[in-house]
Amino acid sequence: MSKRVSTLLMALFAVTLFGLAGCGGGGNAPNNKTTAAVAGLAQNVVAGSVVALDGSRSTGADGNLITYKWVMVAKPAGSAAVIVNPADVNPTFTADLPGQYTLGLTVSDAKSTSYSELTVTAAGPGVNAVPVAQAGTAQSVKIGTFVTLDGSASSDANGDLLTYRWALTSVPTGSGAVLSDATAALPSFIADISGMYVVSLVISDGTSTSDTAVVTVTASGENQNAKPTANAGSAQSVIRGALVALNGSGSSDANGDPLKYSWSFTSKPAGSSAALSSAAVVSPTFRADVAGPYVLNLVVNDGETNSTAAVVTITASNSNAAPVAYAGFNRTVVTGTQVMLDGSTSSDANNDKLTYNWAFSSKPVGSTGNLTSTTGARPLFTADVSGDYVVRLVVNDGTVDSAAITVTITASPFDTTPVANAGSAARSVTVGKVVKLDGSNSDDADGSLLTYSWELTTHPPGSAAQLSSTTAPGPSFTADEVGEYRVTLTVSDLHNVRSLPVTVVITAVAPYLELSRVAYYGDDILALPYSQSDVLTPATTTLASFKLAAFGADYTVSNIAVNSASPVITASISGLSNGQTITAGDQVRFYLMASPVNGATALVDYSFTVTEAGAASGKTFVYHASLTGPLVH
Repeated sequence: MSKRVSTLLMALFAVTLFGLAGCGGGGNAPNNKTTAAVAGLAQNVVAGSVVALDGSRSTGADGNLITYKWVMVAKPAGSAAVIVNPADVNPTFTADLPGQYTLGLTVSDAKSTSYSELTVTAAGPGVNAVPVAQAGTAQSVKIGTFVTLDGSASSDANGDLLTYRWALTSVPTGSGAVLSDATAALPSFIADISGMYVVSLVISDGTSTSDTAVVTVTASGENQNAKPTANAGSAQSVIRGALVALNGSGSSDANGDPLKYSWSFTSKPAGSSAALSSAAVVSPTFRADVAGPYVLNLVVNDGETNSTAAVVTITASNSNAAPVAYAGFNRTVVTGTQVMLDGSTSSDANNDKLTYNWAFSSKPVGSTGNLTSTTGARPLFTADVSGDYVVRLVVNDGTVDSAAITVTITASPFDTTPVANAGSAARSVTVGKVVKLDGSNSDDADGSLLTYSWELTTHPPGSAAQLSSTTAPGPSFTADEVGEYRVTLTVSDLHNVRSLPVTVVITAVAPYLELSRVAYYGDDILALPYSQSDVLTPATTTLASFKLAAFGADYTVSNIAVNSASPVITASISGLSNGQTITAGDQVRFYLMASPVNGATALVDYSFTVTEAGAASGKTFVYHASLTGPLVH
């Protein structure tokens, strides 16, 4: 084993321990005892490039919100490089001269600080930049699983075509695992023995080779619990004030156990009062009330073990939001097929017209396949040689580029197994709703027509749910009882080659109204009916701020009352009115207000009722405030 690989394995082992320490089985939220700064991976760029930094993997002690401070520790002599927005999680700088730049990141929370560094090496004119290998994310699987690795995010600053060299660096004793193709972008192997498989990746741009990247795959035995995997969805760019929907439906568990979700903010812009509609659902929402980056963590739990935290960053802009590229999904085709790429579902929050920039990152040795257009929404190419074609897409809204995204097309000479796609792996609905399934994105590389086989395998006790069809591409059923519904889809091609089954989990919940109290450290989730007594010496005319969020039903506000036993005070509830309807999927914020008491003591009672549409009675909110002392203006 080389010294370089040995060092990487030691670092990987340390990261793995850190991840486990931060995600123990005692709860769903990250629980790091100390603040940890992570400045990101080293980068190789071309001089003159704008370099994007990424501190999103940093965490606070015990899940506390953190702040960022980036500094330019060192830069080439004569460089005028400065960090733009050094308090952001993703600042930038221009590597204006060739040489090495050292960046430092300090993250701080209420308890402690932590420091981390990374280097960015800029190649000068006529000098080849060394490519950067990325071997994908760690996986937890069951023994016997067909594991697919992914090096498609590897990159080269010069845009040179890349070649791959994978190796199984370490396997469990007795394993006969071998890579399907050590030179593919997406090779595979069978995890035949329980234990840890360590896989390394080195890439080449034809001139230079990258440093070694390493990824682990942990296989569990038949009676062992595999650690679940969290997926927090894709980064988003939105306009300030937008309601952001997060998506954890890509999270998975090798045992097929139902998952519990725990979302939390790692950081948000200064002054933001953004709060999650719920921290425990697969797709919560929040309002991006202040411009800047919002960093969120997702941890999932399978009933025994927490996943490692997944991270997603949502960036809100006052004016122009960066577009988001989407290049379609990875798929397999028959060698010789003409392939259509599709970037038409790329998006822009401002609805600006997009332009496209496609390029091959890699293709099989000997391929002469070329894109019919590098600027069209749907270019074509011929997969003339068997192997992996990795294609990169960047879109531009007329002002700014999106982040680059890749899609991998695998050409095979054989009659391939179709791939079933049943839609989002997990989602929640309110009880009584009609659930529409969608298998239309299932795919066959040979272009064969597919037949569908659906099965409702699990439903809650007492449910009479039935699929409207077991053979249609998009059947439906009514989630008539609260609980979990599991639906399995298998597809077959014209040669009766069957896909592996895929399962979608639908969780039906009763309609509910969520009450939360807004605080400087984040929202406190409460329950209705609510009754609270506080003794306050207020510093502003706003005593307290709350939110009501409706899920699955509309709710009506009534019986608003504010009573005071003291004539020296004027009090009100701001933000609510009698007869007001809080519609399903929406939220309102309200404030308990009181005028200065001018040295006196005053008692104020605030109350109202909220009633679900169609219900005979509602739930009450009652707040008793005892106010003393003058208000500070």
